[in-house]
Amino acid sequence: RDDKIDYAMLSYALLKGEPDPISMKPAMDEMVSFIRENICTDGMISYSSGPNSNRRYVDTLGFVCPFLGEYGAVYSDTSMVELAFRQIAGFRTVGGISEGLPFHCVRNDSRLPLGILGWGRGCGWYALAVADLFPFVTDPAQIALMQSWMKELANTLLQYERKDGGFSSMLLTNAVYDSS
Repeated sequence: RDDKIDYAMLSYALLKGEPDPISMKPAMDEMVSFIRENICTDGMISYSSGPNSNRRYVDTLGFVCPFLGEYGAVYSDTSMVELAFRQIAGFRTVGGISEGLPFHCVRNDSRLPLGILGWGRGCGWYALAVADLFPFVTDPAQIALMQSWMKELANTLLQYERKDGGFSSMLLTNAVYDSS
Protein backbone atom coordinates (compact mmCIF):
# COMPACT_ATOMS: atom_id res chain seq x y z
CA ARG A 1 0.00 0.00 0.00
CA ASP A 2 1.29 3.46 -0.81
CA ASP A 3 0.13 6.81 0.52
CA LYS A 4 -3.05 7.05 -1.58
CA ILE A 5 -6.49 5.67 -0.89
CA ASP A 6 -6.95 4.39 -4.45
CA TYR A 7 -6.85 0.85 -3.12
CA ALA A 8 -10.28 1.33 -1.62
CA MET A 9 -11.66 0.86 -5.14
CA LEU A 10 -9.81 -2.44 -5.50
CA SER A 11 -11.04 -3.48 -2.06
CA TYR A 12 -14.57 -2.62 -3.13
CA ALA A 13 -14.32 -4.75 -6.25
CA LEU A 14 -12.90 -7.69 -4.30
CA LEU A 15 -15.46 -7.45 -1.52
CA LYS A 16 -18.40 -7.05 -3.89
CA GLY A 17 -17.45 -10.17 -5.83
CA GLU A 18 -16.45 -12.37 -2.90
CA PRO A 19 -18.85 -15.21 -2.08
CA ASP A 20 -17.24 -15.60 1.35
CA PRO A 21 -16.58 -12.07 2.66
CA ILE A 22 -15.71 -13.33 6.14
CA SER A 23 -12.43 -14.73 4.80
CA MET A 24 -11.55 -11.28 3.46
CA LYS A 25 -12.39 -9.34 6.60
CA PRO A 26 -8.78 -8.91 7.82
CA ALA A 27 -7.78 -7.34 4.49
CA MET A 28 -10.91 -5.18 4.40
CA ASP A 29 -10.30 -4.09 8.01
CA GLU A 30 -6.81 -3.02 6.98
CA MET A 31 -8.27 -0.86 4.22
CA VAL A 32 -10.71 0.71 6.70
CA SER A 33 -7.80 1.34 9.07
CA PHE A 34 -5.86 3.09 6.32
CA ILE A 35 -8.90 5.20 5.45
CA ARG A 36 -9.30 6.16 9.11
CA GLU A 37 -5.63 7.23 9.22
CA ASN A 38 -6.46 9.71 6.46
CA ILE A 39 -9.50 11.33 8.07
CA CYS A 40 -8.83 15.04 8.50
CA THR A 41 -10.07 17.29 11.28
CA ASP A 42 -13.10 18.27 9.18
CA GLY A 43 -14.10 14.60 8.89
CA MET A 44 -13.14 14.37 5.22
CA ILE A 45 -10.80 11.70 3.92
CA SER A 46 -7.53 12.87 2.40
CA TYR A 47 -6.54 11.46 -0.98
CA SER A 48 -2.83 11.25 -0.32
CA SER A 49 -1.55 13.73 2.25
CA GLY A 50 -2.70 12.23 5.49
CA PRO A 51 -4.93 13.87 8.07
CA ASN A 52 -3.43 17.35 7.64
CA SER A 53 -4.41 17.86 4.02
CA ASN A 54 -6.47 20.87 2.97
CA ARG A 55 -7.32 19.37 -0.41
CA ARG A 56 -10.54 17.50 -1.16
CA TYR A 57 -10.54 15.54 -4.41
CA VAL A 58 -13.65 14.26 -6.18
CA ASP A 59 -11.63 11.12 -7.00
CA THR A 60 -11.58 10.29 -3.29
CA LEU A 61 -15.36 10.08 -3.25
CA GLY A 62 -15.38 7.52 -6.05
CA PHE A 63 -12.65 5.47 -4.40
CA VAL A 64 -13.91 5.33 -0.82
CA CYS A 65 -17.69 5.77 -0.78
CA PRO A 66 -18.61 2.58 -2.68
CA PHE A 67 -16.14 0.58 -0.56
CA LEU A 68 -17.35 2.01 2.75
CA GLY A 69 -20.97 1.36 1.81
CA GLU A 70 -20.28 -2.24 0.80
CA TYR A 71 -18.10 -2.81 3.88
CA GLY A 72 -20.82 -1.39 6.11
CA ALA A 73 -23.47 -3.64 4.57
CA VAL A 74 -21.39 -6.83 4.51
CA TYR A 75 -20.00 -6.47 8.03
CA SER A 76 -23.04 -4.72 9.60
CA ASP A 77 -21.15 -1.53 10.37
CA THR A 78 -23.46 1.42 9.75
CA SER A 79 -20.74 3.84 10.85
CA MET A 80 -18.96 3.17 7.56
CA VAL A 81 -22.07 4.03 5.56
CA GLU A 82 -22.38 7.24 7.57
CA LEU A 83 -18.70 8.05 6.97
CA ALA A 84 -19.22 7.61 3.24
CA PHE A 85 -22.32 9.80 3.22
CA ARG A 86 -20.44 12.51 5.12
CA GLN A 87 -17.74 12.47 2.42
CA ILE A 88 -20.18 13.36 -0.34
CA ALA A 89 -22.04 15.91 1.80
CA GLY A 90 -18.75 17.39 2.98
CA PHE A 91 -17.38 17.74 -0.55
CA ARG A 92 -20.50 19.65 -1.47
CA THR A 93 -20.25 21.80 1.68
CA VAL A 94 -16.68 22.93 0.93
CA GLY A 95 -17.67 24.08 -2.53
CA GLY A 96 -16.88 20.94 -4.48
CA ILE A 97 -19.98 21.30 -6.66
CA SER A 98 -20.73 24.34 -8.79
CA GLU A 99 -23.37 24.70 -11.48
CA GLY A 100 -24.27 21.03 -10.89
CA LEU A 101 -20.76 19.76 -11.68
CA PRO A 102 -17.88 18.73 -9.43
CA PHE A 103 -14.53 20.46 -9.31
CA HIS A 104 -11.59 18.09 -9.51
CA CYS A 105 -10.30 19.47 -6.22
CA VAL A 106 -11.11 22.19 -3.68
CA ARG A 107 -9.40 23.52 -0.58
CA ASN A 108 -11.51 22.88 2.48
CA ASP A 109 -10.12 25.87 4.39
CA SER A 110 -10.63 28.56 1.74
CA ARG A 111 -13.26 26.75 -0.35
CA LEU A 112 -11.34 27.73 -3.46
CA PRO A 113 -11.20 25.35 -6.42
CA LEU A 114 -7.81 23.81 -7.17
CA GLY A 115 -8.88 21.92 -10.23
CA ILE A 116 -11.12 22.25 -13.22
CA LEU A 117 -14.90 22.26 -13.11
CA GLY A 118 -16.61 19.58 -15.16
CA TRP A 119 -13.74 17.15 -15.63
CA GLY A 120 -15.47 14.22 -17.33
CA ARG A 121 -13.83 11.53 -15.26
CA GLY A 122 -14.45 13.53 -12.07
CA CYS A 123 -18.14 13.60 -12.92
CA GLY A 124 -17.91 9.81 -13.15
CA TRP A 125 -16.21 9.53 -9.75
CA TYR A 126 -18.91 11.67 -8.20
CA ALA A 127 -21.73 9.71 -9.86
CA LEU A 128 -20.15 6.41 -8.77
CA ALA A 129 -19.88 7.60 -5.18
CA VAL A 130 -23.53 8.62 -4.98
CA ALA A 131 -24.99 5.72 -6.98
CA ASP A 132 -23.01 2.93 -5.34
CA LEU A 133 -23.56 4.24 -1.82
CA PHE A 134 -27.28 4.78 -2.36
CA PRO A 135 -28.43 1.15 -1.71
CA PHE A 136 -26.87 1.22 1.76
CA VAL A 137 -28.32 4.49 3.04
CA THR A 138 -31.44 4.02 5.17
CA ASP A 139 -32.14 7.50 6.54
CA PRO A 140 -35.04 9.00 4.53
CA ALA A 141 -33.57 12.52 4.62
CA GLN A 142 -30.22 11.26 3.34
CA ILE A 143 -31.96 9.23 0.64
CA ALA A 144 -33.83 12.33 -0.51
CA LEU A 145 -30.59 14.33 -0.59
CA MET A 146 -28.79 11.66 -2.60
CA GLN A 147 -31.67 11.48 -5.06
CA SER A 148 -31.52 15.25 -5.51
CA TRP A 149 -27.73 15.14 -5.98
CA MET A 150 -27.97 12.48 -8.67
CA LYS A 151 -30.82 14.25 -10.41
CA GLU A 152 -28.86 17.52 -10.35
CA LEU A 153 -25.82 15.82 -11.89
CA ALA A 154 -27.85 13.98 -14.53
CA ASN A 155 -29.73 17.11 -15.57
CA THR A 156 -26.50 19.08 -15.77
CA LEU A 157 -24.68 16.38 -17.72
CA LEU A 158 -27.47 16.23 -20.29
CA GLN A 159 -26.62 19.81 -21.23
CA TYR A 160 -23.12 18.70 -22.25
CA GLU A 161 -23.94 15.50 -24.11
CA ARG A 162 -22.38 15.45 -27.58
CA LYS A 163 -24.34 14.67 -30.72
CA ASP A 164 -22.69 11.23 -30.83
CA GLY A 165 -24.01 10.45 -27.32
CA GLY A 166 -20.64 10.82 -25.62
CA PHE A 167 -19.06 13.53 -23.55
CA SER A 168 -15.90 15.60 -23.74
CA SER A 169 -13.12 14.96 -21.25
CA MET A 170 -13.57 18.58 -20.10
CA LEU A 171 -17.28 19.28 -20.31
CA LEU A 172 -17.15 23.07 -20.28
CA THR A 173 -14.62 23.33 -23.12
CA ASN A 174 -15.94 20.64 -25.46
CA ALA A 175 -12.49 19.04 -25.42
CA VAL A 176 -11.52 15.67 -26.81
CA TYR A 177 -13.91 12.74 -26.48
CA ASP A 178 -13.74 11.07 -23.08
CA SER A 179 -13.23 7.35 -23.62
CA SER A 180 -13.41 6.55 -19.91
